Amino acid sequence: MDSIKINLDEKIEIKIEDDLFNDFFTKKCLEAKDAVISAYEIYMAFVDLYTENIGSKYPSGTWLGKQLIKKYTKKKVNGRIVWLGIGLL
Repeated sequence: MDSIKINLDEKIEIKIEDDLFNDFFTKKCLEAKDAVISAYEIYMAFVDLYTENIGSKYPSGTWLGKQLIKKYTKKKVNGRIVWLGIGLL
């Protein structure tokens, strides 16, 4: 019988990332069909919440983008990246 190794550090990291994004989404974001927000605006809101509650070593914009792409559509408009279907409260 083959054994399966599970990297607990990796599972904990994924859980923390999910909790971090869910906390941000719950406190700062709204979903609406016609909502549009720039990648910069949503990232700065994330950074503000993170630094207020956790610390100054916040995740990158790439990390946030990877979380957002799971649920929202990214589009380039007038040379800027925007997210569709999500906005700030």
